[in-house]
Amino acid sequence: MNNINTTNPNIARVVTIVRYVDINFNVNNVLYESHHLIPNTLLETPIHEPIYLGISNSKKRYNVIYDWTYNNVSHPILVPDINTIYQASLILLTIPDEQAHILCDGYGNQRMGSFYNLTFTYPLYFKATTIEIDSDIEKEVQVNPTYVVNQDNTYTHQMNFVITDPNLIPGIPKNYTITLELYKDLLKTKYIGSITLSANISSTVTPGD
Repeated sequence: MNNINTTNPNIARVVTIVRYVDINFNVNNVLYESHHLIPNTLLETPIHEPIYLGISNSKKRYNVIYDWTYNNVSHPILVPDINTIYQASLILLTIPDEQAHILCDGYGNQRMGSFYNLTFTYPLYFKATTIEIDSDIEKEVQVNPTYVVNQDNTYTHQMNFVITDPNLIPGIPKNYTITLELYKDLLKTKYIGSITLSANISSTVTPGD
């Protein structure tokens, strides 16, 4: 559409110039990669997905950018007019290096078969979806954590997952990949990233019951 040849006086060539600014995030004097964004547009989050650090003491470890400030405003909504460095904080998140086990009784009630705990410096809030392995069917997941404050002032999130309509056959467990979205506020408007975890669900009803 850059080369329009016309003699029609009602048609004019319109040229749009888009200006970008560079946004960087300073975490303990380390600059994370810059982002080229359009000024005065919404600052989409997460700026960086959680960074996987590996496994230690049977726990998967992630660094999560939890907060960023500009001109003393926490978690600003709009991209500024000029190149900017946000001051950001990086927080450690740990999850078990194992599957989450869910049990379902004959009435469809679900409960965790064992503890599945996330540990973080602050309380987190969650949304989740899951994909049923071997069928690619997406299902909603209810996340109902119990919060425990530890002696070091970190929070343990005792997770409780409820998968919508698992349609179980007694004796045949199902495996899922759960995408867990992380939010820093109860209304779930301040999105800070997502992680994936493995889960299985099995019926407590034995075949033939």
